[in-house]
Amino acid sequence: MVSAFILRAGEFPMGIKIVVKDPVARVDAQAYTQIVEPFVHLLSSTKPRAVEIFLHIRHEASPLLQLLDITCHSDDTLINARFLLVPGVSTISREIVEHLDLRSAKGLTNVGLGLPGSVVADVKVNWAALTDLTLHRGMRVPATLGVLRKCINLVRCKIELEPGSSSLLTPPTNLPAPTTLLHLTDMVISGLQPREDFPSPLVLPSLRALDIRDGVETFNDFYGQPPPDTSLPEWIRLHGANLGQLTFSYGRLSSPTLLACLGNAPNVRMLEIRPPLVTAIRQLPFLFGQATLISFPLRALSAMTARFGEAGERLAQPCLCPTLEGVMIYGPGDRIEAEHWVNFVASRRRENQAVVSYIKAVNVGVLAMDPSSVGFVNRTRTTVLDSLRARGVSVDSVMLHVQRGRLQSD
Repeated sequence: MVSAFILRAGEFPMGIKIVVKDPVARVDAQAYTQIVEPFVHLLSSTKPRAVEIFLHIRHEASPLLQLLDITCHSDDTLINARFLLVPGVSTISREIVEHLDLRSAKGLTNVGLGLPGSVVADVKVNWAALTDLTLHRGMRVPATLGVLRKCINLVRCKIELEPGSSSLLTPPTNLPAPTTLLHLTDMVISGLQPREDFPSPLVLPSLRALDIRDGVETFNDFYGQPPPDTSLPEWIRLHGANLGQLTFSYGRLSSPTLLACLGNAPNVRMLEIRPPLVTAIRQLPFLFGQATLISFPLRALSAMTARFGEAGERLAQPCLCPTLEGVMIYGPGDRIEAEHWVNFVASRRRENQAVVSYIKAVNVGVLAMDPSSVGFVNRTRTTVLDSLRARGVSVDSVMLHVQRGRLQSD
């Protein structure tokens, strides 16, 4: 059926998206090649209007590498190319880079590279034409900055920094030269955030959306407890005033630093505050002590709660993030106080006042550390919603949901 479709597709000016991955387990190389090669030959015979190709290579002798030839000869049609090597086959990365030549692909604007950071900059592609770039797995700051300097027209960028590095604990020897990306609007950075020497050289006048996903749990696995995060505060200090959308983790932030970050993002409309780990991960490490981690979302919430004077027309004192329209906050579930959430939502859903924006969506992801806390979370949710209704406040798009998790054992 696939063969028939490809043959017919070759007769029409249609786009084709190729997503292929090596099997995880080792397979008979000859049998695997016999399966893949006819598929490759069929693809070579097509003349699609647009080509998107995603290669995930797990084996050094993978027959999927033959698809690189199709990629290199799709000069006028290739618009999106992604190449991902698992760490075990990184030894062939240099061969792939030498073979792969995308410089003549006139329509190629979106590239994803899962290659060792040491060879990424050597990929033959028209870097200046790229608007979208994803750098997977194990990028270090110098290599990342070197690639970004080439991408002068970049609009959206995703970078996965190396999982953990002892270099985080050593001060930078010198500050890299400035890198200006005039058109970059969206930046996503995952992995353990390095020192402030990463954001400082970047000049990003158009940045509007910033998503920092800290990889602190991986650092714990490798090196023990990490130092406080100095990179995130620097990102927000430099670019916070321009941001309309901000996402970050609070695992390595003290409460004063957290509040300073929120204060440096006065125009943010969509805010997501995550725990040290994505909630799907198995553990939630406590880096600054149990009380600090639990109270942190509540302190932030209190600082963002609008407090009005007796007349109810103007603020009695400034609140953080006054233009907020949507918020998502995750936190441990064993000490949630319904009153904080009720006051926050009620203060942000006042009609006929222009001091703070009307908040349209409130999403609270509560980490249930054990089965007994699920009932507590559900009771808290009922209390919050009932209290808001009693005040005459709309509960539309106000959600409190349980996220499964457990504490890290020492």
